[in-house]
Formats: sequence, C-alpha cells, structure tokens
Amino acid sequence: MPDLLFGYLVRDATSDPYGERFYADGKVESYRVSKLVEAASGEYRDQPVIPGWYPTTTLSEELLAKARAAIDTSGVRELPETITGAHSTSDPASGELELMAGDGIRKITVTPWFPGGDVGQRLFNLITQLNNLITQALA
Repeated sequence: MPDLLFGYLVRDATSDPYGERFYADGKVESYRVSKLVEAASGEYRDQPVIPGWYPTTTLSEELLAKARAAIDTSGVRELPETITGAHSTSDPASGELELMAGDGIRKITVTPWFPGGDVGQRLFNLITQLNNLITQALA
C-alpha cells in the first residue's frame, strides 16, 4: 500500500462512522458502512456493507499536488497527539487523524469532534479542501 498522506475517521453514537484517506499515489478511500444501490423502482437506497475503507477515486497529478499543498500548509503535522475539543456534550464524537510524518504514520485523537477554536478551524478547512478535490476528481 502506498504511503498515507492524510486520513481521518470520525465515530460517534448518533451517526455512522465516516472518513477519508489520501495516499501518495493519488488514491482516495472512504470509510463506509453502506452504499447506494438502485432498487427495482428506480429509487436509490442504502445497502449495508462490511464497515471499512473502500476505493473512491484517484486524484490527477494536479489535484494530488493541491492535496499535498493543503496538508503541508494546514499545520496539521504540528498538532499534539491528543486534542480536547471546546464544546461539551453527553455523547461526544471522537475523531482520529492519521498522517505521514518523517518516520511513519502519526495518529492524533480529537475528542470531542469537532474541536472548535483555531485547531478546529484548521482541521475543518483542510478536510473541506480535500473533500472539494475529491468532488473535482469525480466530476
């Protein structure tokens, strides 16, 4: 498997887990618990799948360069291994970020998800930029 550039997975008790992984070769995976399938009626419905990472798309060289730049300028590599969010809830979601550091994959745990503040804004901006690149690749 190629080197992981960045990945995130969010879990909570009120919704299905979700996330994305971006690899150095441009491949992108999404964490899924279901997929849309067309029913006989022509409507699309969710069908359960084994929870896990599934291929989504492959970024072009141009989009991959933009993904690398977004990750590099986000400051995510300088974040501590544990981030405690600002909001309180009786059932907080937790997020797990994975990214490549010089010596391998580094994991960051964020509880509750979404952390808020400056760190939360940086993570939100990065994930939004990366998801926009996926949308462009799928278009």
